Amino acid sequence: MSKRPVNLSERPKGKHDNEARMIRRFIKKMKKYRILDQYREKLYFEKPSQKKRLAEKRRQKVLDKLKAEEKRYMEADFDKLPSPKKKRKTRR
Repeated sequence: MSKRPVNLSERPKGKHDNEARMIRRFIKKMKKYRILDQYREKLYFEKPSQKKRLAEKRRQKVLDKLKAEEKRYMEADFDKLPSPKKKRKTRR
């Protein structure tokens, strides 16, 4: 998250480029630079203790997911899994 202002603009790429496609590209750029997220974060004041608490909750959620995935992996019976198929070479 940078402190510098980001100026976004979107121009047609070709003579057949329509407005809907340009709007989609513009929205993708906004998501990439997290412009709306930053705006929403600064809209209301959030106490530092609340920020820490939410960050800890997010961390714990990620850890719980990883533990569940590891448990599923450890309980998996690899003898019953189908063998991987060999990829065939294709001509192009």
